[in-house]
Amino acid sequence: MPDRRRVPPALRVGIDYGPLLLFFGASKVFDIFVATGVFMAAVTAAIVVSRVWTGRVSPMLWFTGAIVLVAYHPRVASVLAYDRYVTYGLRSALPVAAALILVALGILVVVRIARRAERA
Repeated sequence: MPDRRRVPPALRVGIDYGPLLLFFGASKVFDIFVATGVFMAAVTAAIVVSRVWTGRVSPMLWFTGAIVLVAYHPRVASVLAYDRYVTYGLRSALPVAAALILVALGILVVVRIARRAERA
C-alpha cells in the first residue's frame, strides 16, 4: 500500500472533486438521470481508489457515497420532506425531516466508529 504522505496532489484533487466535475460535465451533455448515474459510478470509483491508494477514505467521501448510492431515487426522504412541506405545511414535514437527520447522524456515527477501529 502506498505511503499516505506520498499521494500526488493531482490524485487527491481527482478523488475529492472528480465525481463532482464528472457530474456537472454529464449534466451539460445528458439529462439529470444519466448525470446522476455517472456521479454514482464516479463516487464508487473514488472510494475504491482512495482506499487502495491512500489506505483510507475520508468521512466526507463516505457520507457522499452513502447519500448518493443509498438515496438516489427521486422520492427520497429529502424530496418527500420538501413535498410535504410545500403541500401540507411544516407540521407534516417534520417527521420526515427528523428521520432524515437521524439516518444521516447514524451514518456519521458508524463512519466515526469505523475510523477509530481502523486507528487502533
